[in-house]
Amino acid sequence: MNKVTLKKEPGRILCSYDRFEYTSLIGIFISLLAIVAIFFDMAEFEIEGSNYTYEKISGILFFGLIFLITVHRSFNSICIKVEMWYVTVYSFPIPTQWRKKIRKQDIEKIIITAEDSTSGDSFKELYSIYCILHNRDEVLILDRIWDIADAGKIKSILSESLEFPKIS
Repeated sequence: MNKVTLKKEPGRILCSYDRFEYTSLIGIFISLLAIVAIFFDMAEFEIEGSNYTYEKISGILFFGLIFLITVHRSFNSICIKVEMWYVTVYSFPIPTQWRKKIRKQDIEKIIITAEDSTSGDSFKELYSIYCILHNRDEVLILDRIWDIADAGKIKSILSESLEFPKIS
């Protein structure tokens, strides 16, 4: 499945990275099932009277947090819009990060960094894309990219749109 999409229009380029994962549907289903089960259990015991209301509310909040994190990390796309003077980075459809607007003239280069994501027996690298500004500040464009090919494609799209030479 291609996670990087590119739309070119006169005067602007829109690149998006889709974070959709089929395995997260299981987590969403289980957390919603747990929330519904606790909710109906609360409704049943409210008729009879129960002292476990706080535990059930905390259970709903816990599984609600799992649901929210799963939706945020699995279904949000990060969009990068390159216009004539600015590069804008925002999340869509759930706005989970502040919109970043960077002047194109301030960007010196674009880099890819790798960090280890080790858990148990598996080893995997996560990639991030940063813009290095002329004043040496780093601005995070995109993080938690699982595939180096996707990171390289996004970097080359940004480099071409900013008229930078492709240097690895």
